[in-house]
Amino acid sequence: MSATFLGEVERGLKEASSETLARLAAALGTSLPDVLYRAADELVAAEVPSVDTAVRRGGDETQALGTAAHRLARQLHPDDLHALVRFGEFLLVRRRGQA
Repeated sequence: MSATFLGEVERGLKEASSETLARLAAALGTSLPDVLYRAADELVAAEVPSVDTAVRRGGDETQALGTAAHRLARQLHPDDLHALVRFGEFLLVRRRGQA
């Protein structure tokens, strides 16, 4: 695979096959699914406004927060995500105790 071909793929002039993408991922020390998940996360981050921006535009705050939480969850290590969920549960219990 040549540098010229890769440049054409990057500029959208050519499309790479799934086999080519898998070989590129392997050469980078990762897997094709990981590359695709990362690409999807970047696309979502580019298309989905931040919570503050969504609310300022008149969007639903709960929906914006849910989207942000989902995006964050996809990027966290499972151990970190587990700790975040436990912390959220702690906050819920604490809030119920104050009500």
